[in-house]
Amino acid sequence: MSRVRRLLQQTGAAAPVPGRDHPDRQGEDRGLCAEILDHADVPEDSSFVDLGGDSLSYVEMSLRLEESLGRLPTDWHRRTIRELRAMAAPASQRMGRAGGAA
Repeated sequence: MSRVRRLLQQTGAAAPVPGRDHPDRQGEDRGLCAEILDHADVPEDSSFVDLGGDSLSYVEMSLRLEESLGRLPTDWHRRTIRELRAMAAPASQRMGRAGGAA
């Protein structure tokens, strides 16, 4: 539970994330999965389900991915990292929502 609280506290102060075409985007998404799911290596063609995600990590991962990529589809946990990155919202939309816009 403390991981979720810490994440919620950080969400409001998060810096803008580079757009989906930024060269570091692939590494960021894979690194996020590796961090939250405690995996050393995360293939780009793996999904949250493939990596053994559970209900607590689902909450943390969905919050962080939405902050990074924009609005997530309801089946995001079954989509690969590559698919999620391909449908990422432009950076301008993510920044607008982080500032309180709907």
